[in-house]
Amino acid sequence: MIVIGGMRSDGTMSSDLAVVAAADHALSAMSLAALESPRTGARAFALTARAGAAVVPRVLVLDGQTASGVASDLVLIDPSGTTPTRSVTLTTLAHDAAVCVLDVGLVLLAGGETSAGEPTGGVTILVVQPDQSAPLAALSPSPPPLFEARTGAAAISLGTGLALVVGGLGADGSPIVDAEIAEVRLDFLPGDVVLTGSLGGAGRVTAGAPLPDHTLLLASGGALSLYFSPRSSTSP
Repeated sequence: MIVIGGMRSDGTMSSDLAVVAAADHALSAMSLAALESPRTGARAFALTARAGAAVVPRVLVLDGQTASGVASDLVLIDPSGTTPTRSVTLTTLAHDAAVCVLDVGLVLLAGGETSAGEPTGGVTILVVQPDQSAPLAALSPSPPPLFEARTGAAAISLGTGLALVVGGLGADGSPIVDAEIAEVRLDFLPGDVVLTGSLGGAGRVTAGAPLPDHTLLLASGGALSLYFSPRSSTSP
């Protein structure tokens, strides 16, 4: 587990980073280099990426509040503490986007809220390259946008290169029930987005989990939905 920033007892924001591990019925903490900007409420996603011939673990940190407002930078953390924490600012990224790890070194960001406070349907694919001078870069050209601009949606992996984007709120603040599939792979660029199915309950998806029969169980708006992808992981 990684502890990222937060609020101190004196009401100020922290820039501390620490890895907390459990072993032998006890917790241990290892401090990492501090964030460039103190923040609270950030989101973190575990992923793997290629560094030379090796596949290495990394943690992507985004969003959260800094002293000047919503954090606009992306932070890439080495949980082992071997390499420095690196920060990249991509001005085109939206806040509160749906995030999903598609494959080694590929991360999907879909929808979200612009700096003007409007939902967007933009889809960004982040390429994670820890051993490069730019450790995080947006794939160009981008995949097609979502059919419905939404913020606060969830993105859930359906297998290599496939993600279900579901839930969230639209431009008028009303819940969105339509789900969409984003498909992006290195052999299928810039990818595609298609509509697929609807939620049994509208609003923010609070949980999603794969079941043994390859369906997804989704919780949203006080209702449960079962979703089975009609798409395979092969190119159309």
